[in-house]
Amino acid sequence: MKLKFLNSLVFCLLTVCTFCITAHPTFAQSKKKKDKKTKLVSAKVDEGQEMKVQQLFFEGMTAKLKDDMKSAKAAFTEVLKLDSENDAAIYELAKIYFDAQDKERSLEYAKQAAELDPTNKWYQFLYAETLALNQQFDDAAKVYEEMVKNDNSNYEYYFDWGYMLIKADKMEEAIKVYDLIEGKIGVTENVSLQKQRLFIQTGNMEGGIAELNKLIAEFPKETRYYQLLAELYEQTGKEEMAIEVYKKLAEVSPDNPLSQLAMADYYKKQGNEEKYLETLELALSNPDLPIDLKAKIFYPYIDDIKKGADETAKKEAFRLMDIIKSAHEKEALTYTLYGELLFADKKSEEALEAFRHSAELDKKRLEVWQQVMLLQFETHKYTELTKDSKLVMELFPNQPMPYYFNGLAYTELKEYDKAVKILKKGAMISVSNPNLRAQMYSILGENYNTLKDYENSDKYFQKALEISPNNATVLNNYAYFLSVRNENLEEAEAMSKKSNDIEPNNSSFLDTYGWIMYQKGNYEEAKKWLEKSLKADDRESATTFEHLGDTFYKLGNIEKAVSNWEQAKSKGGGSELLEKKIADKKLYE
Repeated sequence: MKLKFLNSLVFCLLTVCTFCITAHPTFAQSKKKKDKKTKLVSAKVDEGQEMKVQQLFFEGMTAKLKDDMKSAKAAFTEVLKLDSENDAAIYELAKIYFDAQDKERSLEYAKQAAELDPTNKWYQFLYAETLALNQQFDDAAKVYEEMVKNDNSNYEYYFDWGYMLIKADKMEEAIKVYDLIEGKIGVTENVSLQKQRLFIQTGNMEGGIAELNKLIAEFPKETRYYQLLAELYEQTGKEEMAIEVYKKLAEVSPDNPLSQLAMADYYKKQGNEEKYLETLELALSNPDLPIDLKAKIFYPYIDDIKKGADETAKKEAFRLMDIIKSAHEKEALTYTLYGELLFADKKSEEALEAFRHSAELDKKRLEVWQQVMLLQFETHKYTELTKDSKLVMELFPNQPMPYYFNGLAYTELKEYDKAVKILKKGAMISVSNPNLRAQMYSILGENYNTLKDYENSDKYFQKALEISPNNATVLNNYAYFLSVRNENLEEAEAMSKKSNDIEPNNSSFLDTYGWIMYQKGNYEEAKKWLEKSLKADDRESATTFEHLGDTFYKLGNIEKAVSNWEQAKSKGGGSELLEKKIADKKLYE
């Protein structure tokens, strides 16, 4: 009794499952079966095998639901051994292979299913998609064409047909399909814009223009179509036609900033400067015109100021900038733009304030923070620079630039231990920027020298030169520190000579070489190079004057020695012993 009950239960479950499966369109069966009752078997299967086929199919579907595709494939394959024309099992295998991106086998099974039941839309759809998966777009288009013939009320088939023709590079045929769609549903944006793109791709610019005119006629209040049409006229060199379109757009939407920009450009080409500025100001004052576009329009004004524009041009640029600021006072890019304008006009303090405000509005823009840090360094705001560079390190922990500026600031504040600590961290994360890493190593070398840790000073200068062996500044600085310490003078001379070869007539580099000559006792040669340094330096370095004074003293010319020491004092620099040298008219080292 128990066995009979279980058999009955299995039969009931299979019957319910069979009903559910056959009721779904995905599993519609071949019309080869003549009887009215739908079954998951083809006509060739005898009644004794029907139950086994249904059971195996049920097992395959159950495995699919459990995402066990290996068991599902095995079950459906067993179905086909008993019933080779079972299109439902063939279809399921095609889907499994399609989802697995198995191009060949998905196409093989999808084609079989489609041929067994040409009227089953699910089979045909999968066949078309597997053809597309195999890059056979032309054949896929033919499948959709047949589907349209069988059901011309389903607009999706038309769109799929057109898409496959596009993929098959049959643009003109695709346009005809979209014409069919348009004939059924009327003029729509999606269809017309697709046709317009296809016309342009085939070089038929007139066809593209006609489609946009059709859209404008159908939707006369939609401003985007006017803009697209005007741009297309401009691309084809029909600028007068573009202007006419913009004029129409101005009538339809008088406040449209794009039409105002176009008209401004038109007036500029006509040489009507007054109307140009008047129309441009209208567009720039419109908050609906994106700040990004306004920035592109404004950058040429900044470039003109960099090139030395006259006062009239400057006033115009600042007036236009005021208009932009009024329209976008809460936009970070507004103040970036303003900062660049001020910087171009050599107003570093005001530029710094503008960039700082931009950074406050949008803290995630590293390029703005870099401008802030650079200007803080250039304007000697070292305490502010330590604070802001620390904030930038927190915002961008993997970016080396804020570490570099932080180290520079602490160096200038003579807090060398802090500078060393942060520069070491910066050098560690600047792997992708070797030039910046070399600069950090060089500053570390300078700081260690100041701390009288000469071993580490040499180590970091050498590390810098390993990365950048032709960096004239690093070569000069290392050579100078060696000369001041009166150590490794031959090496110092070679590095100094190389720096002067790389960058001739650099007063600092000339001074270094002169001082190396002094340390080596070659005073005539030292005098020659130090005098060259003063000629090359408009500001005339106090250090070089003192060096020259020391040299004259060694040459026995006390009068000239004192004269140069006094010159060094007048420049506001020199060593701690300078005043004693002048007072005693004697060299102290």
